[in-house]
Amino acid sequence: MDRYREQVQSYAEYGRSGRASLPVFNRSVGHAAIIIEILFRESEKEVDILTGCLNQDVYGKSEVISACRDFLIKGGRVRVLVERFEEFSINDHPMILGISDVAGQGCFDVRFVPEERQSLYTYHFAVSDGKSYRMEGDRTKTEAIAQFGDVQISGSLVERFNELWESSVSVPCMA
Repeated sequence: MDRYREQVQSYAEYGRSGRASLPVFNRSVGHAAIIIEILFRESEKEVDILTGCLNQDVYGKSEVISACRDFLIKGGRVRVLVERFEEFSINDHPMILGISDVAGQGCFDVRFVPEERQSLYTYHFAVSDGKSYRMEGDRTKTEAIAQFGDVQISGSLVERFNELWESSVSVPCMA
């Protein structure tokens, strides 16, 4: 995993130059966690996540929680769209617990995507600052592609996220 992390980090650094990196392919929750962690670390303003249930094997990893905490502390905003609300345990999700002391009003928001809207797409994704992304083309699998510095695809994902966000239901998760 160290070699994979180094490769993803080098692609993220290349993406910071304003040019799109080569795509990074990943098939495991371990690889997903590394990419999500780096998306948080590389992001300056906003991370948007469309997910089934904020999988604890990815978003519950200490490195991901730490990266999210650091991002929120520096003033970042996280928006999460969850599809399977019944599987998303607000009261004991490791990420929610791990960031609750630093996540102020409006900087970590969760909404539930109504079932009728879920039939309009087949993917999951995370997008950072409209510049970098990780996307699962089939939301039933962890296989994904990620790319850093790709404003065209990332921008399209932000537009789609915003459409879904507006039609989704707020989930109170931060006291």
